[in-house]
Amino acid sequence: MKAVFKKEVRSLLFSYAGMAFIGLFLCFAGAMTAYWNLSELSSSFEVIFAYMPFAAIALIPLLTIGAFSKERREGTDRFLALLPLSTKDIVLGKYFARLFVAMIPNVILIFTPLILNIWGEVNYATAYVTLLVFSILECLLISVCLYIDAHCKRRYLAAIIPYGVLVLWFALGVIGENIPASNAFLRAFGDILSKLSPFSLFNGFLYGLFDFRVVFAYLATAILFVALCIWAFASKNGVYASEDYKNTAQKKASVTLSLVMAFAIIFANVCVMLTPERLGRIDITSQRTYTLSEETKDFLASLDKDVTVYAVNFEDSEYRIKLFLDRMASYSDSLAVRDIDTEKDIDFAVKYGLDGYDASSLANSIIVESADRIQMIYYSSLFTYTNNSEYFGFERISASEFQQYYSAFASNEQYAEYLNILITETDMYFEGQNVISRAIEYVAADYIPSLYVLGGHETDISGTLLGQLGSYYGMTPKTLNITDGSPVTMDVASLMIATPKTDLSESELSAIMAYLEKGGQVTALTNESNLEMKNLMSLLDSYGMTASAGILAEQVTIENESEESAEEPKTEESKTLTVYPNYDHDIMATIASQGGEYSAKITNANSIKLNEGKDSSLLLTPILKTSENAYFAGAENEKATHIVAAAAERARGDRVVWLTAADSFLGVGDMASFDEQQINNTMAVLFAQSWTNNVYSSQLSEAPASQYMTNGLQMSETASTVLGMIFVAVIPAAAVAVAAIIRYKREKA
Repeated sequence: MKAVFKKEVRSLLFSYAGMAFIGLFLCFAGAMTAYWNLSELSSSFEVIFAYMPFAAIALIPLLTIGAFSKERREGTDRFLALLPLSTKDIVLGKYFARLFVAMIPNVILIFTPLILNIWGEVNYATAYVTLLVFSILECLLISVCLYIDAHCKRRYLAAIIPYGVLVLWFALGVIGENIPASNAFLRAFGDILSKLSPFSLFNGFLYGLFDFRVVFAYLATAILFVALCIWAFASKNGVYASEDYKNTAQKKASVTLSLVMAFAIIFANVCVMLTPERLGRIDITSQRTYTLSEETKDFLASLDKDVTVYAVNFEDSEYRIKLFLDRMASYSDSLAVRDIDTEKDIDFAVKYGLDGYDASSLANSIIVESADRIQMIYYSSLFTYTNNSEYFGFERISASEFQQYYSAFASNEQYAEYLNILITETDMYFEGQNVISRAIEYVAADYIPSLYVLGGHETDISGTLLGQLGSYYGMTPKTLNITDGSPVTMDVASLMIATPKTDLSESELSAIMAYLEKGGQVTALTNESNLEMKNLMSLLDSYGMTASAGILAEQVTIENESEESAEEPKTEESKTLTVYPNYDHDIMATIASQGGEYSAKITNANSIKLNEGKDSSLLLTPILKTSENAYFAGAENEKATHIVAAAAERARGDRVVWLTAADSFLGVGDMASFDEQQINNTMAVLFAQSWTNNVYSSQLSEAPASQYMTNGLQMSETASTVLGMIFVAVIPAAAVAVAAIIRYKREKA
């Protein structure tokens, strides 16, 4: 074998085909490096290998054309067969010689990441693993082309067929990846086509996932075709073969052995490819983009409801997110991932109301669906941004907040320097593990706690301003009727008791108290008549709050309408009060965050007393207070500050909010007549509801985010241009020149 290897290497290396292969391969690799790494200032060397398969398809047949067909045509195969060499030695010598020449450009490419690292930070793991696996892919392609050549008698067939096979192989993957997966059959068919193409299997390595299953498949298939090539060469040259192949029985045994080995390798390939992805793929990214926390893995493994994740209109540039979804699905038998193109899958677009949207506006979005509910995740919500520069210094802001920064500094040319700092020094972090896991948790939940209004007491808030604003903010309540003695179920996130016309029954009181003891939450809105309801007041009293009968009032000044009148301004008693928020409580702090000063004007309010010593586990806090000039109607001389709304809470989670002057807060009346002040009043109840209405609270803890965008190369335009010329022209020309000089000297000698 060694003699054949040396002869073939000398013949190939100094032939026009060998020099063309080395020169063109290095030129193509240099051009990709110049564009993707130097022009785009990307430190990800592995990105060029997304295009290197095109070079392999175009150039590898140059090395295999005539390996056997030329020998057969010129009759030199007879002399090979008569030499004291086995067929195996001949075929392996030719194969390894071509492999040696094919690896020369790859050896030169080893130095490229080292050079790029001078101007940035290159992830050597992904760079060199991708280069290694690409080299193994070349081993496979050479074995296939060599096998084809072993069967061809005519040189033009030996040139055409390998190109046809490689192009078809590549096309299978493209077709498989682009088949509209509108039903299970098409999805399975597309998946099979993709896995039949070694080029499609190579894609995962480009994004930092080392898949030993693919490497095994490449090596096993290469061994298979080399073995078949040995058998083919022996069959074609049996009449001239050495003694090992002249015996018919031995030839049959050789054929049988080859077939058995072929089936064994195919079977081993199938077994390895069926290995679960979570075991077959290793995350080699520097930021561990695809590595899930143990809690996330346990959650996915315990998922007992079928959940489908739709990757909608995903672009090639965001293929990493698609791989991340596949990674998550590999940990659960109940989780499936489907690719969706809304322009091709019209039925899907119509079903989910996406047919009216431009495909680009939905790009890279995710829909998570179970039999019970659905949630959409927009692309921007998968990321947060951090900037540690002295000019900005923000941590973990959302995409919308980052866009506000960008818009502010992009709007004026004088901020160009700051805009550049914002762009170049902001790190982008992928929050997919948190966002997607919680969406899956949400759609798979047995029930989602909701806002309820206590029914059975002629309570109806649908016609109030509160009902209208609640619907606008996604807080439309359901009705809970427990007059039959049934308990308050745990799907009640918050229970509103709004001006009941009749008192709570004993069974209702017991049910609500039991609900609160389990961490339930209640919002009560009352008017003057409700203070006489024994059970309702007992409920509130158990949370340290009591109310005094009597409407609060304050003195207002009535100015004279006529400026000419000598009469003094008059004062009179008004039951309309201006009340002020306690911004130290979360409810009112939320209102304050909306901007501007807040105050409410309410009518027919009652005074709430907080019994601080009633229960040490209770935290009692005023929410709204009057001015110090308020008093009970008819008792002007007893002015004081009164509480008209308060909150009680315990560490175990139960909360009760009580607001008097219910009609003012509910917004009872003609919807068209409400002014800004009345809307302001109702917002207090809305935020109180929001505080007590934890509609969905994830049980998953925060998972670490991973940096998504790598830091780019820091190099000048001149350095980029010069280095690009070296990669594209100087290195390929130098390699070809060395081979040409040696060829010339050999011919002269």
